[in-house]
Amino acid sequence: MRTSLRIVATVGAVLTAAAALAATAPPQPAGVLVKAAEARAEHGGKNVLVLFHASWCGWCKRLERYLAEPAVRSRIDASYEVVWLDALERPAAASLENPGARALMAKWGGSKGLPFMVVLSPGGDTLADSGSIGFPSTPAEVNAFLDLLRATAPRLGPGDLDVLRARLGAR
Repeated sequence: MRTSLRIVATVGAVLTAAAALAATAPPQPAGVLVKAAEARAEHGGKNVLVLFHASWCGWCKRLERYLAEPAVRSRIDASYEVVWLDALERPAAASLENPGARALMAKWGGSKGLPFMVVLSPGGDTLADSGSIGFPSTPAEVNAFLDLLRATAPRLGPGDLDVLRARLGAR
């Protein structure tokens, strides 16, 4: 019995240490995350949705909550490999940024602010970007966001787009 308790305690301590290490590990480089998503997209017949956000960005938090809703997430995941990249952090939170995220954001035209989205083919070609939409909150922004999805999501049908629109309206 004591041996079993020691094993359980040891395993618990190892898991706790591993969790602490993972929590303090620096963010992975943006290019590595995007390349991995491209490989998964190629295998799954999807595109890559790259989302740039930051810890201080209220509109980013709204987008994160929206995309985490089960009815939204299942539809997005059916057509995209999603990659979240932390960029444009304030100096106090600079350690949260994915190295290279700012450069990728600038390369893809995301200089207007956060959140910013870009859709890539599995081969890394730019298919579309969100421009200055940010979080789609006005009717024009919602339409532009859904147009972006309609043009780049291989598995979204009209009914799916209706659900995505309705969830935006429910915010």
